Amino acid sequence: MKAMKVLTTEKSTIKLNNRTPYYDYLRVLSTFAVIILHVAAQNFRKVEIGSFQWDVFNFTDSAVRWCVPIFVMISGALFLDNNKPLTLKKLYSKNILRIVTAFVFWSVIYATYNVIDGKDLRDGILIFVKGNYHLWFLFMIAGLYVIVPLLRKITASKSATQYFIIVGFIFSFLIPRTINLLQILKIPHTTDLLKAISFAFDNVHFNFTAGFVLYFVLGYYISHYDIKKSLRIVAYVIGFIAYLFTAFFTEWVSLRDNKVIVDFYENYTVNVLLTSVAVFIFAKYVLSKIELKGLVSKLVSFFSKYSFGVYLVHILVLDIFKTKLEITTLSFHPVISIIVLTVTVATISYAISFILNHIPILKKYIV
Repeated sequence: MKAMKVLTTEKSTIKLNNRTPYYDYLRVLSTFAVIILHVAAQNFRKVEIGSFQWDVFNFTDSAVRWCVPIFVMISGALFLDNNKPLTLKKLYSKNILRIVTAFVFWSVIYATYNVIDGKDLRDGILIFVKGNYHLWFLFMIAGLYVIVPLLRKITASKSATQYFIIVGFIFSFLIPRTINLLQILKIPHTTDLLKAISFAFDNVHFNFTAGFVLYFVLGYYISHYDIKKSLRIVAYVIGFIAYLFTAFFTEWVSLRDNKVIVDFYENYTVNVLLTSVAVFIFAKYVLSKIELKGLVSKLVSFFSKYSFGVYLVHILVLDIFKTKLEITTLSFHPVISIIVLTVTVATISYAISFILNHIPILKKYIV
């Protein structure tokens, strides 16, 4: 594969060979980040809160909470571009169908694995219907695909897109998470008032811009419109502060309540949103300037191409290491264990994804 050059201007990113390389960078980084997240979370609740091991798991997990939002933002950047034709037939027969068939296949795999591992048939059926815990992503992304034609009407206008983002941030992130933060802080004499405010706000039923829909539209907006250099710097600083907020507040609240509190890990929190935006902007304006050649370029392309399969299979690989081989993040030093397990699980998962992608029928529908 010939190296792809990227020219960045103050107006936009000019793509050569009809590709946007920083999408590949983001996809690869997010794939490894989601593996790191699940590795670090493996024994998060089994060690003493505030211990060295717990701190390592907490700060590592907090550092990669942007992984799933970035996946969604990449999809938004691609699917909401009105310059790329997309018919309902193609959307449903190719994109949504692939998500459905992938879910059915992998849900059968995980349900079967759990039954073989000792769960009864009833539990296996429930696992198949609900999907293994990481397969929630497929439900979510399929839902976003369904409303792509509606969202494209919005992204056809810059002002409408900006309005959507502002409204979505205020009503889906800022207000509900501020209420949640105040409840967590347990300010004296505010409990009943906050419950009343929360009840009143819930009655607004403001769902159209909720959650991952905002990430979807944000991915399109950041990728297609220029962001001034001064705002980029602000985004980087705020994004890093948001990461520290995630880690330190998680530890503080968990120590205070003597139990693990993960409210600040949620994808719908302002802190995770700000970190995700910073990562995406960094990729567009910094990583996009990197010109890859030769083997490195081929490796990035390889890792990007097989990332979906890796996401689907890596939990199975990680669980086999835990239950069959009894190798976990508690087997040795937490920092080393996270690195070793991440690299090992990623390597095996990529190998499986590569093989499946070379089986004619399977590569079209399940990876």
